[in-house]
Amino acid sequence: MDTITHALMGAQVALAVPMGEASGRRLGTCERLLLGAAAGAFPDIDFLGFLVDPLRFLAHWHQGPTHSLLLLPAWGALLAGLFCLATRRRQAWREALGVSCLGVASHIALDLITVYGTRIFYPGSERRSASAPPSWSIRC
Repeated sequence: MDTITHALMGAQVALAVPMGEASGRRLGTCERLLLGAAAGAFPDIDFLGFLVDPLRFLAHWHQGPTHSLLLLPAWGALLAGLFCLATRRRQAWREALGVSCLGVASHIALDLITVYGTRIFYPGSERRSASAPPSWSIRC
């Protein structure tokens, strides 16, 4: 799936996180959309491995650690922390964490409907999960 679709879906799911009560803790709609879009696109940062070794990237690195449900909380915390550092709003960390985790989860969910497969339980398992290819048959 392309990165733009992932970013748009991340922005969309960012609106599903409940807003904080206090105004200092609350993320604005624009902040939610930008953080959600960044989180939705984040797992494809593993593309940097393509610049190092294209064949190894395709065979081993792509859709591994950054696409893992087991590592999703770590990626969400990293993105929320970077957001709070950049905006100097430590009070909004919990809400930013929810937005970031949902954005990354939306990316993983979208990659699951591809035929290529995603290692959602990495590093616990190297098995790729994917939707099954259509089993159409034409009978004459």
